Amino acid sequence: MPPGIGAVIDPAMIRVEPDEWVAAYQFIVESKWTKQTPEPFVIAIFKWDAAIRLFRAVETQRLIAAEPTPEDLKMHEALLHSLISTGLILELSTSDQELESLVIGHEISRQNLIASIQELKDTLSMWHGPEVDPNRKAELEKAIFGVAT
Repeated sequence: MPPGIGAVIDPAMIRVEPDEWVAAYQFIVESKWTKQTPEPFVIAIFKWDAAIRLFRAVETQRLIAAEPTPEDLKMHEALLHSLISTGLILELSTSDQELESLVIGHEISRQNLIASIQELKDTLSMWHGPEVDPNRKAELEKAIFGVAT
């Protein structure tokens, strides 16, 4: 994970309850932000980052540690799309100057935000896109999960 986004919570340490995908979805919905949202932009970024962490915990539990069901794969793809779109909205909703000012107090940068979005896109491609070259797949698995499966 890029520093400043994702550096606090290890997905393996999150205990996921029976309705994992629903909980992840609700957290993603709560992370959505617009300029009309009353909370500060930095809070929205942290909520989005926390939503990614919960999603990754569910992903690990339902798709990596267990054999995924067709429903797991559908929810996984849908939630990835939602996380990516929310991240893109966050990126587009602020100027470089506004976002760069967050680096000082919160270690958030446009580079980290873009890297997190790209990591989600890579996951989408790896799980739900066309067949990936085996070398690229191993590279993505190592970058996303820490090991090639």
